[in-house]
Amino acid sequence: MVVGDGRKTRFWQDVWSGGCSFMVKFPHLFKISSDQAISVAEAGNVEWRLQFRRNLGRIELEWATLQQELSQISLTDSEDAAKWGLEKKGIYSTRSLYRFIVDPGVICRDMVEMWRTKLPLKIQILWMIWQDRLQTAVQLKKRKWDGPKECKLCNLTEDTDHLLFCCPPSTFIWCWVRDSLGWSEIPTTVEELLQKQIDGIPSRDNMRILFYLFAGVAWAIWRTRNDWVFENKLISNPKMLAYKVIGFLRTWSKMASPEDQDKRRWLLRKLEDGLEAGGLRVRGAPPTDS
Repeated sequence: MVVGDGRKTRFWQDVWSGGCSFMVKFPHLFKISSDQAISVAEAGNVEWRLQFRRNLGRIELEWATLQQELSQISLTDSEDAAKWGLEKKGIYSTRSLYRFIVDPGVICRDMVEMWRTKLPLKIQILWMIWQDRLQTAVQLKKRKWDGPKECKLCNLTEDTDHLLFCCPPSTFIWCWVRDSLGWSEIPTTVEELLQKQIDGIPSRDNMRILFYLFAGVAWAIWRTRNDWVFENKLISNPKMLAYKVIGFLRTWSKMASPEDQDKRRWLLRKLEDGLEAGGLRVRGAPPTDS
């Protein structure tokens, strides 16, 4: 897009500044944006002010980079105009489209690593979380659900980050993971989790092992939450969640390549040691059905 007044151009999704959209350049900011469909005109109405659903925290650098880029852009009174970005002349050609399909250029590396993580096909929760489509109370409200938007356990608003990180049982699980892996603090969002480094895992493999860990934690929390919401079955102790996480991770560990299996077994030992340090025996416990 060639931007004039910005009325016809979407701020996040359209390519109007540089070679790719802001949702690709700044994925963490896009995920927490209060209005992901906002136009350029609306965003630039008062000195490029955007609203987010929570504090930026560790992604302040992303915000500073975006602000710096926006400071060099000025809107005009002319209308926006579409331009074919794959040709220098801005005119559509089938040849340029074919080249783009064969080699799109810009990819999301986190997404690639997520799909490379070997997990059962029915474990689609990572994709739903990534797209902010997990059917929490907040998401159901958007679909005109007549139920409450509060968490049934703690009565706070149930969005994805609350359910998976901030609800008391989830916080317990992440404290266990933190202590087992030697992290200085627990993650409170998906974005914070994906910035973690697991000591003992090579950097090139870190994201894949993180997704494996996150899948086990998220799947255990999600199933436990559904048992409570729909069948009124509540675990008697949050440590039961840890059993579920270990069970899922054990079951899925054999799906990886031989090299990744070693890394998964190493991670499992660290988590099991962390539980045993807290007085809970886990070695020899039967695996949980996936």
